[in-house]
Amino acid sequence: MPHANTRTRIRGMNRRQRKKIRVGEFQEFVFAFRLATHSPLSASEFAHFSEAFGRFVGDTGPIVGGMARLEEDGAIFGSVASRHRGSPSEANRVAVEGWFSARAEVAKIEVGPMFDAWR
Repeated sequence: MPHANTRTRIRGMNRRQRKKIRVGEFQEFVFAFRLATHSPLSASEFAHFSEAFGRFVGDTGPIVGGMARLEEDGAIFGSVASRHRGSPSEANRVAVEGWFSARAEVAKIEVGPMFDAWR
């Protein structure tokens, strides 16, 4: 069975329907990141790090959709989405990667491609 949101099905929808299920011109994208630090961050260090990141993304337009620390290996992962309907720009994605790269505590950063936030 084909995916429920095929082009033919989407073309048959009116604007309100496309907006409701966030397809077509209302599709929204996010991107994910994963990073490793030189040494595992303590709870307070992680709190300061995530607060600094929250301030940074708040100033650049998108907001952080989530950030968490994996206890077993100390990796940090999260995602970034637009503050309002829409998607972060490629410039936002590059800025986030640059911010992480400039941080002394970050040893390795991977910023993924944009993907559909609702699928």
